[in-house]
Amino acid sequence: MISYSHKQKKEVLKIREHLDKVGYRVWIDEGGISGTIARSISAAIQEAAIVLIAFSEDYVKSPFCKREVNFAQEKKREIVPMKMTEYTPDDWLGFLLSGILYVDFSPTQSFTDQLKKLEFQIEERLARLRKTEAKESL
Repeated sequence: MISYSHKQKKEVLKIREHLDKVGYRVWIDEGGISGTIARSISAAIQEAAIVLIAFSEDYVKSPFCKREVNFAQEKKREIVPMKMTEYTPDDWLGFLLSGILYVDFSPTQSFTDQLKKLEFQIEERLARLRKTEAKESL
C-alpha cells in the first residue's frame, strides 16, 4: 500500500508500475475501491505487510495522510518512507519516522537507482516479517 499526497501522484504511479512489474502487489487509492475511501484505505492498510509512505511538504500538511501513517503504526505495519521532494520531515512526521531509513526519490536522485533501493528495503522488511512469523509459530 502506498500512502501519498495527490501532488506526487505521477511519481507514485511510476513507482507502483515498477513494483507491479517486479512482482509486488501494490494498492493505491485508484481503482479497487469499494464503499467509502476511508474504509478502502483502512482495509488496504490492514491487509498490507508493508506501507510505503511517499512523504513531501504536501503530505505532512494533510490530516488524511497523518491518519494513514498513524493507523499503519497502530496496526504494526512495516513502514518504508520515500522522500518525494527536498522536504526533510519535521513536526509529527519527523517524530514518527525518526530512525527509519528512507528511499530518496527527490529530483536530485536517480529514479532508477532509488527503485533498486526501494526493492531492497521491501525485501529486508519482508524477511524480517517472515522471521517474526517463524518465531511466533514455535
